[in-house]
Amino acid sequence: MGSESTYSECETFTDEDTGTLVPPECLDATEEPSHGALLLLPGRSHLHGQSIVAVIGGEEHFEDYGEGSEAELSPETVCNGEHGCRDPVFLIPSADPLAAKLHSILTDEAFEFYCSQCHKQINRLEDLSARLSDLEKNSPTKRLSSKKVARHLHQSGALTMEALQDPAPDPTECMEEDIADKVVFLEKRVSELEKDTAASGEQHSRLRQENLQLVHRANALEEQLKEQELRACEMVLEETRKQKELLCKMEREKSIEIENLQARLQQLDEENSELRSCTPCLKASIERLEEEKQKLLDEIEELSLRLSDEQENRRKLGDRLSHERHQFQRDKEATQEAALRPRLS
Repeated sequence: MGSESTYSECETFTDEDTGTLVPPECLDATEEPSHGALLLLPGRSHLHGQSIVAVIGGEEHFEDYGEGSEAELSPETVCNGEHGCRDPVFLIPSADPLAAKLHSILTDEAFEFYCSQCHKQINRLEDLSARLSDLEKNSPTKRLSSKKVARHLHQSGALTMEALQDPAPDPTECMEEDIADKVVFLEKRVSELEKDTAASGEQHSRLRQENLQLVHRANALEEQLKEQELRACEMVLEETRKQKELLCKMEREKSIEIENLQARLQQLDEENSELRSCTPCLKASIERLEEEKQKLLDEIEELSLRLSDEQENRRKLGDRLSHERHQFQRDKEATQEAALRPRLS
């Protein structure tokens, strides 16, 4: 989808997710070999170019010891040391030459049979080990580390060597039974590992498909995130442009308003100057008007007094007039009575 970030389809498989395929009884999970594990199978001491695989820190270090000796098995090597044979056939013969010859023939035949059986079992073990290694290397999800493979082969070889070196009443039968048991066990383990490999292969395919889907989903989400970031950037730029235009408009309006206020202030200053120049004249006019006002108040007071006097005189004249009218009325009545008396008499 053109995304800058890429995802590996195997990123989800970590070392903790890949478990071991070796059975717990064949691996020592607690003890780590400090000096390397020796890859040695029983009966292979005569191999050329013996090497020790030292597994240190999860890496393989091969240390070559050169060509091995072509030492062949003999009754002395098999029945020597602390692992000597206890079978009477391998005991030291008596001084009788016939018994010694018979002892030598029986020893050679038994040893030849014993070595042929061991060789067959060893071949089966090598075949199973090869199948196990190939199976573990080709396993998609569960791969054994070289350390665990070395430890597994070393322990298998050690078990087989112990079985070969254990003294028993019948070494041939005991070793055959032990090796047969180990071979059967390894065959079962290989079958189980093949089944586990098939199941893990299906699981690995499913996980790869899911991982691929998750990668596609992550790429789609990244594209969506980029688109959203681009839209957010455009919105921020548009909003910034609008804010700048609004700020410029407000600055123009404020500048015009400031100019108008400055003109008004200048006009008011001029008017104030004119009023200040007219103040002395106005003060003189006020003083003159105050004097005239005082004169008018005095005249009003004088007229008020005269009005009150006139009103008093008018009241008195009214009283006198009413008294004279009353007196005239009485005199008129008395005159009329005097005029009527002679007529009545």
